[in-house]
Amino acid sequence: MVIDQSTVLWPKLRGERVRLRSDQPLVETRNRKRLRANPLSTWELRVGELRLYDDVNEEQQIVTVRAIAVKDRSQVRIGKRQVGDEGV
Repeated sequence: MVIDQSTVLWPKLRGERVRLRSDQPLVETRNRKRLRANPLSTWELRVGELRLYDDVNEEQQIVTVRAIAVKDRSQVRIGKRQVGDEGV
């Protein structure tokens, strides 16, 4: 049986959907930080063991989610791929 990871992760992120819309997406918080230059995204949002990587278009006021990852201790996985120092 193949499980679509987005279906499993979406209920955990549902509450953050409102927060991203209503808060100022360019403000750093304890769970949201600007990342160093990398090919994946500009921002990271921590939601428990999940990491949401996104970019913000200030002019159009749009937040584009680039990836959702699962973090287990020091390992971060996007789908089946482990992400290391090459991106995020």
